[in-house]
Amino acid sequence: MDHRVCENSWARAADVDFAADRLGKNQVVSGMGRWVFPRRGDGEPSPISRGAVFLQPQRRRQCTTVVAVMLAALCASGCDNEETNHHSTDDAHTVNTDISSSDAVDSLTNTVDVQTSLPYLGSVAVGEYEQPNLTGVTLYGVFAQTTDLSAPYDETIGVCRLRFVAAGEKIPEPVGLEVGDVVIGGAGAQQTITLDSYDLGDQHGGVAYSLVPEDLPKSIFNDTGNITITVTGQDAYPPLTVDVPVPTSIVDLSPALDDLPTELSQDVSFIWTPGGADAVLIELDATATDGSATQLRCRFEDTGSGTISATALSHFQGMSYFGGVVRLNEQTTESGNAKLTGVLSQRQVVFVF
Repeated sequence: MDHRVCENSWARAADVDFAADRLGKNQVVSGMGRWVFPRRGDGEPSPISRGAVFLQPQRRRQCTTVVAVMLAALCASGCDNEETNHHSTDDAHTVNTDISSSDAVDSLTNTVDVQTSLPYLGSVAVGEYEQPNLTGVTLYGVFAQTTDLSAPYDETIGVCRLRFVAAGEKIPEPVGLEVGDVVIGGAGAQQTITLDSYDLGDQHGGVAYSLVPEDLPKSIFNDTGNITITVTGQDAYPPLTVDVPVPTSIVDLSPALDDLPTELSQDVSFIWTPGGADAVLIELDATATDGSATQLRCRFEDTGSGTISATALSHFQGMSYFGGVVRLNEQTTESGNAKLTGVLSQRQVVFVF
């Protein structure tokens, strides 16, 4: 089976294309294994797109633990491994990317020569997550010349959006660009971090910004203050800076996402303590045994309550799923034809089987 199909089906379902919802569900459910960005001599991970760049440890972990229930068809369908080399573009490294694949992914062509009228969009996400027996940090950025960094959703029901992915479906994505340095700091950060850039090749999503797992901090947020995200700029992408307030975690969602009714035949109303953030997201992600996948994203104002309709929830009836509740702040700045959006998130994740 086409391993690119395997990767992109789950990538779209779990929104591991970070730009898709700019929240980093990828790292949340994976815990960021060292397998993501291998150094020399680390074996042979699968070739990766920007959309699947953090999927690798997630899939390995899930296929070797009880989470395999959700990905049985996906893992059994022939996701194979090929050699991929990635190296940081910071002062101590040079780019040396060699991705071999006979199955090229259909991707959007977003070069200056071809589509000079398109805007330059950038998204940098900084987050902390907590799931059973694991906490960690999400750091990721992507920049592209496109009208939208997000993969489309298939259906909207009230404040919720649904995405359905057939087994083997290929998802086009804009090609990530090099935009200079991406620096995360400010009073809200425990330390100043410069993200590394990884050129995955245009057929695999282009350039993505992050850190190798061993360089990720255990935490990033101070209790208060703003995170300052600075992009130094390169070529047609200008220098841009955005300040985003640090959000707090939601620790009292009721009902909890692992305590939903067995029969999802009625609307479910949630309550939580308001936190004054820009938004609260409730997320569900499920993969069927045939390899198809369903994703739900419901966005609420942070007023302390929100309802998801039975129509939206019914797509998860009888399925195992990942559930996440996210409090986030986001700010956008622009200069000329370029925009930069900074997203800060605190996420709580559960697994329901």
